[in-house]
Amino acid sequence: MNNKKTILIFAGERNAVFARAIKERLGGNKELLTVIIGEKEFQNTALQIAMDLVLKPDGIVVRTARRLFHERPDKNIDKLPKAELQYKDNSPVYMKMRNVFGRYRPEIVILLDGTLLAETLAVRARFSQETKVFVPVIEFFARADIVSGYVDRYFAENMAVLTMLANLGIKEKAIAISNIQVTTALDPVLSQEEAYAIIGAEPGKKLILFCCRDKSAEIDRRTLLELREFTASCGIVAACGEDRELLEFALSLGYKAFNEGADYNALYTAADLVVTRPNALTAAEALYKQKRIVLTDPANESEKRSLKGLKGLAIEAIGKGSLVTFLDDYLRTPGFAENFDGIGKEVAARLARPNADYLIEAIKTELGLADKK
Repeated sequence: MNNKKTILIFAGERNAVFARAIKERLGGNKELLTVIIGEKEFQNTALQIAMDLVLKPDGIVVRTARRLFHERPDKNIDKLPKAELQYKDNSPVYMKMRNVFGRYRPEIVILLDGTLLAETLAVRARFSQETKVFVPVIEFFARADIVSGYVDRYFAENMAVLTMLANLGIKEKAIAISNIQVTTALDPVLSQEEAYAIIGAEPGKKLILFCCRDKSAEIDRRTLLELREFTASCGIVAACGEDRELLEFALSLGYKAFNEGADYNALYTAADLVVTRPNALTAAEALYKQKRIVLTDPANESEKRSLKGLKGLAIEAIGKGSLVTFLDDYLRTPGFAENFDGIGKEVAARLARPNADYLIEAIKTELGLADKK
């Protein structure tokens, strides 16, 4: 399109932030066009109209749809796609996918989950065999619903995730190690003092960052309540993403709290510890900023499975009372923090490893742009 090499990224609400991060990391090359297409575009047109124009925003149908949407990531977690490729001539979704391929003529299609895997692979096989299909695993475990022998390349965060993919039937030669890509907004280097000033934290105190970038769960409120025990010795800051109820709850406890518009580069830089559920986005960003992560109880099956992929990269404080016990020892027992120096060194090593940005380099190499600025 426009004589540029084109990359399409299909993304839903859950993984849009990762799609934007990949696009940012590919930016700056005039020969390259990266287009993000929302998975919602492939919904049944009549359903879209009903959802957007007819149904009440807070009605039972919409609320049920939202609930199902949030549950969907775990629904097909162990369900392998059908092995055969079949283009369905009378399916609106397949027809829309064919139109997208025809319009953009992509060199590479990137899928961030399994939602459009069957349609992408079937259309590619029938109409655009030269197009490559890449699947970066944007969680710290491998889901069954992204698995297909027709995908050209998978990108796993670490060897644990690579092994999970291999156990699901993907040949190891089709899997590469590459860090999960995060926004370029986390790139600027700040001193901790500068970060404190940006977020308005009290100088001279250690700072614990509670972070919830996904829909909150009961464990998040319990965590915020438990952190009150340490307000005398630490600054407690809560990053609550788009969850307004959690934001109000954090403010009611007297914490400095932020929504999705916060300067997360400053928040991570200021933090001595990042307390979070095993959420892929928070974990990837905190690791990128070389922070020690303390994991609380997972809220869903995806987060439970991410614990394995985060082994050795984070500190687990799982179970009732575990977070308070850990923080009490970490903050008040001389020499206790040194027990976790190995994790700190491993986290730092991730950024220096040659394949940290292999996803981006592989895309550029495939397009013949590896040495071009």
